[in-house]
Amino acid sequence: SYDKGAGAVIPVQLAVGASYRFSEELLLSTSVVAGNDDSGGDFRAGMEYCLLTQLAFRAGVGVHPFNQYAGLGYVFKHVSVDLAVSNHLVLGYNPQISLAYVF
Repeated sequence: SYDKGAGAVIPVQLAVGASYRFSEELLLSTSVVAGNDDSGGDFRAGMEYCLLTQLAFRAGVGVHPFNQYAGLGYVFKHVSVDLAVSNHLVLGYNPQISLAYVF
């Protein structure tokens, strides 16, 4: 715990997942998440479709709470750019961007 006087508990999560590649273009991923908080567990699933070798479209859902995700990724030589948006029932739409250099 953080502080014995406050009674706060450090949150812990355990996630187990698996993925299956149906073809060079299509990947399906799933995971189950459990934690020591009151939110219970979560089941998440997503898929990635590679239109080209450099361009990938992604979509996913989370069950508890219900979240939706969509995005795309582009790889050019050693640079990877990922754009995504998620939809949360309380927070609304949340844009995300990632820029990575792979060496």
